[in-house]
Amino acid sequence: MTDIPIIFSAPMVRALLDGRKTQTRRLAWREPVKGAEYDPRTDTQWKTKRERPSPWQKVKPGDRLWVKEGWGTDPCYDHIKPRDLKATWRIYTAHTGGLVLGFHQARSSRYMPRWASRLTLHVEAVKIERLQDISEEDARAEGVQQVGIETGAILASSAPVEIGSYAAAFCDLWESLHGRESWDANPEVVALTFRVEARNIDARRPGPTVSPTSKALESEATPGRQSDGDPQ
Repeated sequence: MTDIPIIFSAPMVRALLDGRKTQTRRLAWREPVKGAEYDPRTDTQWKTKRERPSPWQKVKPGDRLWVKEGWGTDPCYDHIKPRDLKATWRIYTAHTGGLVLGFHQARSSRYMPRWASRLTLHVEAVKIERLQDISEEDARAEGVQQVGIETGAILASSAPVEIGSYAAAFCDLWESLHGRESWDANPEVVALTFRVEARNIDARRPGPTVSPTSKALESEATPGRQSDGDPQ
């Protein structure tokens, strides 16, 4: 079993808390590495690009993912770098529209320490597929809302707009994260299916499992203080 940090945006954190998100897709390959090849027989050299597998290809069922998200602490700690902070109470930008109660310093999800995480994802299944092979069922499990029904929004992406389509909404989400033409590129992705647990990964006691009907996280719906032992 391996413990792996994973970053989610505020809307996706809310989807996790609501029990709507049980899947995530991450790129299976990193950006190609530029290099050079040399043939001693002909004394020639040429430029190459070599693809590298992303770390997500190493994830296996049974691994645990600890969620990193936007967060903040007491203003008296704003001058301290995240890596130097000791465990203290914290609040989350997923509940505050990007601000941390207006007077706390909003800290980047990238620098969230392990002790500050409040959600643990237990990986149950892993598969590698092309991005556009996503089904309606899997797109719904990504936590997106149906086009034209829940959102009433016009897609900004190149996805074909289908009323009630989760896949089109997921395309819009993907392009908002990876760029306008990233959907058409149809890259290989690692699709992770997981169970969401409302606790810090190092908490001694198990936390409640989040589901669409669960009320376990109702108290998390508004920003507030978290003690050191509370799940984040």
